[in-house]
Amino acid sequence: MKIAHINYLPYDNVIGVEKKLSQQAKSARESNINMDFIVINSKVQKIEKNLQLLKMVVPSNFLLKTLYKKLFKFKVIENSVNLNNYDYIILRYPDMDFSSIYFMSKYGNKIVTEHHTNELGELETSKKNLTRILKIYIEKKFAPNFISKSKGIIGVTDEIRQVELTKTNDKIPSTVISNGINVNEINFTSFKFFDDKELTLIFVASSFAPWHGLDRLLEGLKHYDGQLPIRLNLIGSLPLIYHDQIKSISNKTVSIEILGKKYGEELDHYFRNSNIAISSLALHRNGMEEACVLKTREYIARGIPFIYAYCDSDLSGDESFALLFDSNDLHIDIKKLITFSKKVSSIKNISSQERSFAKKYLDWEIKIKQMNSFVKTLDV
Repeated sequence: MKIAHINYLPYDNVIGVEKKLSQQAKSARESNINMDFIVINSKVQKIEKNLQLLKMVVPSNFLLKTLYKKLFKFKVIENSVNLNNYDYIILRYPDMDFSSIYFMSKYGNKIVTEHHTNELGELETSKKNLTRILKIYIEKKFAPNFISKSKGIIGVTDEIRQVELTKTNDKIPSTVISNGINVNEINFTSFKFFDDKELTLIFVASSFAPWHGLDRLLEGLKHYDGQLPIRLNLIGSLPLIYHDQIKSISNKTVSIEILGKKYGEELDHYFRNSNIAISSLALHRNGMEEACVLKTREYIARGIPFIYAYCDSDLSGDESFALLFDSNDLHIDIKKLITFSKKVSSIKNISSQERSFAKKYLDWEIKIKQMNSFVKTLDV
């Protein structure tokens, strides 16, 4: 059985997704799974083993090219990849357009749709303009038919899977396969055991966004009335709004370092010298309860205890190395972090337990095997 995993990215910078897909492709090869990972894009043509970056086949006329990218993307997919070479196609779900019905009438018997978000919900909560209103109309009109003709559905969370199933009256086979990581490419840094002298927190983001919930943590630091010194290291791009909130914290037992982006050994240094890492604390602001946050997976692979505030697809909520908060706009109780840090520091080999958990449940090798097994169940 030969499978294609297709990603349609006409506008995005493919460099950002190439690393992830390269890890997935490598995991498939090492597991002897016959799966090609394909990115249809507008700039790069490169084929390396089972990773294919393919320039989209579109008309040369600028106006027609633009129309094809936006309104006939499924025709572009068909023109750019020989779909007849594959028994099954896992298609990262693009928004619907006017070519979707023809595409599914021709290839629906081999299409498995993969969903990373509630597409319609995301459109409806975005700022409205004429283009957005048209997209919402097209999605509502064509998505139920498209989903109904597919062979199966993959959601990165059960919440997303359930949303997709409501679009069809047919009993479409479905499963949850969350995002993974390449554990071997993440350094096992462990963490600094709590010494009763200072609590050091690390919060990492490429660019801090509202759904990260940094404001909840800062408000907690503002309310903290204990005597134990607290240090917070912020790593990543920090919008000005947070600078103002940090300045409002007058508590002398709290120190906050705005460190910018860090990589490699320098980043490892901060992890090794921190007691607790902070993951996403306000996903409810995106209308989500469940997610599979990459930051959480990196923390687990590194072997550092962390806090989070959402339902994670791969966590039960009572793991010894993590502390779960409710996802709301209330401030984080810093005293709970101190108690948690004392607790995890008393558990023997806690970091090794985290690393083992990552290899057993979060590694891309596991996720790709799950994809392959799900598709095999459809081939009956």
